[in-house]
Amino acid sequence: QGGELDIATDVPFNQIEPLSANPDFTLVPDAVAKITYMAMNLKRELLQDKNLRQAMNYAVDKDLIVTNVLFGAGVPATTYLPLMLGHDDAAVGYPYDLEKAKALVADSSGKDGFTISILTTVGDAVASQVAQLVAASLQQIGGTVNIEQVEPGISTERVTVTQDFDLSLSYYTTDIIDPDQLTNFAVFSESGYDAVWTSYKNEEVDGWIKAAQTELDTEKRMDLYKQIQAQHAEDAPFLFLYYPSGRTGTKAAIQNFHILPTGNYRLGEVWRTDQ
Repeated sequence: QGGELDIATDVPFNQIEPLSANPDFTLVPDAVAKITYMAMNLKRELLQDKNLRQAMNYAVDKDLIVTNVLFGAGVPATTYLPLMLGHDDAAVGYPYDLEKAKALVADSSGKDGFTISILTTVGDAVASQVAQLVAASLQQIGGTVNIEQVEPGISTERVTVTQDFDLSLSYYTTDIIDPDQLTNFAVFSESGYDAVWTSYKNEEVDGWIKAAQTELDTEKRMDLYKQIQAQHAEDAPFLFLYYPSGRTGTKAAIQNFHILPTGNYRLGEVWRTDQ
């Protein structure tokens, strides 16, 4: 709006509607394949209880987060795969169901109340709002929730090195269109990433992942990824949050700018009409 940028690839959510209504700008709808979620540290004894993990997922109203924090620019996440090749579009994930959440927590290690921390980074207004809404949701099922806001470097070390966290607000994107990369990163226990540092391990799921890596029949391979997504969601090592929509803005003079699902863009295909 100040005229200093031709293209802004990370428009604040609260500026999407004003920019869309201004003829001086174009809002590019292309979305990067991305998921925002909270990793659960399954090394914590409390979080080894699947009923509690599922209860936490049902307790969070993802639609409320999308509406109030993202200003509608997203949809609830239903599996570990972003909206990309291999994503099971029929998956329902964890719709908001407080009564079901309370029933599950009553049959869990958290039935008498539980204390848990959310790790996030300082200076990120969206992350702060998301963490606060999640904390309020977990309080409704007996949680005493502490939000820890730390510097990004400290957060990275605590998640990936020392694994000193309960819940960690995070996201990931894909570098390739094939689902194997993110499955290997986020779910496979033998990949070296410790299932995106959740310590999730399901031997049957690991077997399906290995089978999908060598299956040459495309339909059978995609069916394996559906099985993987369903079981991973059932096991709930994530608190599934949302897939954000595209939020790139350009000056109206910039033509044919697009972002690929992998986050790449080709400026050789772009031109401008104001020079």
